[in-house]
Amino acid sequence: MKRGVKREILYIVSGLMWTGVGVMLNILSINWFNHSKGNLRYFALIGGVLSGIIIAILGFGILAKKNIKRIYELSNYTCIFNFQEIRSYFIIIFMIALGIFMRKSGFFSKEILSFVYSAIGTGLFLASFLYYKEFLVHLREIDN
Repeated sequence: MKRGVKREILYIVSGLMWTGVGVMLNILSINWFNHSKGNLRYFALIGGVLSGIIIAILGFGILAKKNIKRIYELSNYTCIFNFQEIRSYFIIIFMIALGIFMRKSGFFSKEILSFVYSAIGTGLFLASFLYYKEFLVHLREIDN
C-alpha cells in the first residue's frame, strides 16, 4: 500500500483551502460593511473587490501557478500537507496574526478592515480556480 495521497488531490485541497478562506474573509468584510455607516463603506467594499481582482492576477495567481508547478513535480503519492511549501505555512501564520491584530487592536476602522479583507478574500477566491482548472486537466489526462 502506498502512503500519502495522489498528487492530483493536492490541487483540490489547495483550491478548497483558498476558496474557503476567500469566502470567509469576504463574509467578514460584508459583515463590517453592514455595520458601518456612510459612503466610505461603499468605496471600501467596491475598492476591495477591484483590488482583489488585481491581487488575484498579479499576486495570488502567480503564487498559485508556482504551487501548481511544484505539486506537479512531486512524486505521485505524497503527504496531503504538501499542498503548500513549508515556508508558506509561516507566511499564513503571520497573515492570520496580522488579521487578528487588525481586528482586535481598534486601530483600524470597519471600512479599512472591509477593504483589506475583501481585497485578500477576493484575490484568494479568484486564484483558487487555477487549482481546479489544473485538477480537471489531470483528470482528462487520466481518462485519455
